[in-house]
Formats: sequence, C-alpha cells, structure tokens
Amino acid sequence: MGVLANPDDAMATVQPVIAAGMEAGGFAGGAEAFVRFAAGDAAALLPPDFFESVRNNARVLLEGEFGAFASWRPEPAALAELTVPLAVLSAEQTAPFFVEAAEWIASHAGISRRTVPSGHMGFLDHTPELAKAIDDMFSAATHNG
Repeated sequence: MGVLANPDDAMATVQPVIAAGMEAGGFAGGAEAFVRFAAGDAAALLPPDFFESVRNNARVLLEGEFGAFASWRPEPAALAELTVPLAVLSAEQTAPFFVEAAEWIASHAGISRRTVPSGHMGFLDHTPELAKAIDDMFSAATHNG
C-alpha cells in the first residue's frame, strides 16, 4: 500500500470487506473475509485448516501485520540494485491496486511486469500457467543477462 498513488482508495476497497466480516464474526470473521476477498473464487480451494489458522491468528493479522504491510515502502534504489532474479506478476482478476503496486515494483527494479491468468492467489487455481509464466520470465532473464 505504501507505493500506491492513493493508498486510501485501496483501503476504501478493503476496509468494508473486513468490517462486514468483523461484524459477523469479530477479528476471526474480519480476517477470513479479507482472505476470501483476496483469493476470490480460488478461496474454495483453500483447506479448512488454513482458514482455522487465519481465524486463530486474526488479531495479529489485522492489528499487527496490516499496519506494517500498509506502511512499508521498498527503497527504489534497493530495487534497482537487486542482483537476484526477480519476477513481478499480477493477475488478470485482481484488484487494481495490486496491479499498481506490482507495476511500481517492476518499474523501480528495471523489469517488466507480466499479467497472468487467475486471481490474486493464482497459485491455487492456475498452478501450471503460473509456473510457466515464472519459468519463462527467469529463462528470459538468464538468456538476456
């Protein structure tokens, strides 16, 4: 969120989802609602014990991790100086603010962002396509650099 031009707009998208979940089920409901929002249709593929863990750690996620995550902003110079291979992907069916963040990171790292089929958690429902996109990006980087 720290790299977005208007982080408040992104939070305005997420906050009502979390608030509705919290109204229905407290912190546990808010955390689960956020994960279901982020995963989209792929949430149905997450195992029940995953959601149990999300519910059990909801307070840490919502009170601790969200604040740190929302305010964190990578240093552009550090991204430009990376020496490890980096792939920046965004999904076709994801919130626009995730795409904006991915584009910001890619542009500062001096690489191209690739769009892949799926939602935000494409590793759940588009595993082969996602693996191929990552492999293609690293293969191209290896052959070009």
